[in-house]
Amino acid sequence: MNILMITPFFPYPAEFGGTIRTYHLAKELAKSNDLFLLSFKDREDIEPEKVKEFCKHVEIIPFSEDSKRIVQLKTLFKKRSYQTRQYASEAMQNAINATIKANNIDLVFIEFSQMGFFDIPKDIPVLLDEHNIEFDLLDRMSKKDSLSFRKLYNKIEAIKFEKEELSFIAKSALTITTSRRDINIIKKHLPDARTAEITNGVDCLEFAKPADITPEKNSAVFTGAMNYFPNDEGVNYFMEDIYPLIKKKDPNFKITIVGSGPSEKIKSYKNENINVTGFVKDVKPYMWNSSVFIVPLRMGGGTRFKVVEAMAAGIPVISTSLGCEGIPAKDGEHLLIRDDPAEFADAVFEAATNQELAQKLRENGVKFAKENVDWEIVGRKLNREIIEAVKEFKNEK
Repeated sequence: MNILMITPFFPYPAEFGGTIRTYHLAKELAKSNDLFLLSFKDREDIEPEKVKEFCKHVEIIPFSEDSKRIVQLKTLFKKRSYQTRQYASEAMQNAINATIKANNIDLVFIEFSQMGFFDIPKDIPVLLDEHNIEFDLLDRMSKKDSLSFRKLYNKIEAIKFEKEELSFIAKSALTITTSRRDINIIKKHLPDARTAEITNGVDCLEFAKPADITPEKNSAVFTGAMNYFPNDEGVNYFMEDIYPLIKKKDPNFKITIVGSGPSEKIKSYKNENINVTGFVKDVKPYMWNSSVFIVPLRMGGGTRFKVVEAMAAGIPVISTSLGCEGIPAKDGEHLLIRDDPAEFADAVFEAATNQELAQKLRENGVKFAKENVDWEIVGRKLNREIIEAVKEFKNEK
């Protein structure tokens, strides 16, 4: 099958959630299909050769945008949302048209609902990959945000993008989501939409902890892009409401916060027991060297890569219910799920100091990752869903 994939982020380096999912899904699809990739050049350090190894064709479209805040202000009182406005590109549309015309494309695979507005011929089935249900994420953020302008902005964006996003889903032959919850949201609005749950995955071999590494005692790590508001909010919540309770048990309990773009407030936590790294090329050593992995998130959508990556890395995971939302792992068996700050603090300390519990969570977490979310397993399911969706689309035509 000839598949055209369109994405707002270049897939490699696969350094954050969106690129990780895009890169690995593309790599799995290319095992049994001819893959044509059109991607914006969203940053300077992209590595096209890594993607050309498995793609039949790779084309990079120049991407320039006014200041994010300026564009957001411009769109605030307009009918069209910022979510789609930010990726409007005649060059990308022209590249789509040319690629389809020249290559007998069987399916167009659109990464991120914000890209769903591009014009695709009606006789070609479209797959929309919903990394999150974006209007739901915006609505959740508006309810958590204490800043009045951002609260208002996110609420307005949620209302505007809900109409757009649902229209993109309605015209797609298949919409894939990372969680059952996201499918339920779609079905509430569009009962007849064809959907499939394609979870986020992990390369279990890549994340497997080397035998010669011993984690530092009484230590916890968080990983994630710190310029992503749900991560920033979650870490601040942990540091202000949870960490003080852990310090009562061990004043020297160590915390490492790993991820690009930490705010000045996050940076201010840094001291002899708290490390704020900023961007790192490879998060795995920070996972392997810590006793516990924390996911103190209270907003967001889809599923978190960090949870399954930590499981594959053999590190006990303590998460809020929302932090591990969409991952069919069991509390007390594969990870510990705690929403109350005191209970979260107790779980972090217990998993860090109780070796029997830690070993149980490590072993069960690794087993869960290998059996459920390794990218090869995810890729095989995706290919099956695509074949069935294309067949159904052709029969309807």
